[in-house]
Amino acid sequence: MSTPAIILKAIKDNKLVEFIPKMKGRELPERGLFLTPALNKWVLQEPKKNPSMQYHADVYADLKVFVIGEEIDDCNFMKQSRPFIDDIWAIRILFRPQCRIFGAFLCKDCFIGLHKAERKNLDYDKHVKRAKDEWQDLFPGTLRLSGTRFSHYVSNGMERDHDRKKYN
Repeated sequence: MSTPAIILKAIKDNKLVEFIPKMKGRELPERGLFLTPALNKWVLQEPKKNPSMQYHADVYADLKVFVIGEEIDDCNFMKQSRPFIDDIWAIRILFRPQCRIFGAFLCKDCFIGLHKAERKNLDYDKHVKRAKDEWQDLFPGTLRLSGTRFSHYVSNGMERDHDRKKYN
């Protein structure tokens, strides 16, 4: 099955939602970001005069950076889990409370966000395993994109995680 067909089926089955931020001027989507319905609901949470209002706006803005194709890196914006063979990534939300959005790439420039976890007391291995299990449930028999350079995963990406070279 082709990548678009895989994604369309997941959307039709209500297992994924495409994250499409509001665009300004000449902004266009350059990368695909698909989230589980629960994760999408959390990102789009409507604040009701509470402190999380700015937090969710900041998360939304970070994810928009990915979608519109701005330069991102593999150190601050997102990080690949170790061992690299798992091909699980985490988008790093660095403002308080810090959290990670775990997921994987279906193909270049197409990230599937599976779940989030707060950074405080994070059991990274547990969340990597959970993401692998969620991927298998969502896309049985479909491999995650694998690569040895950040440019294998995203266009307009800056490679900063030099550890990957040691492991691949």
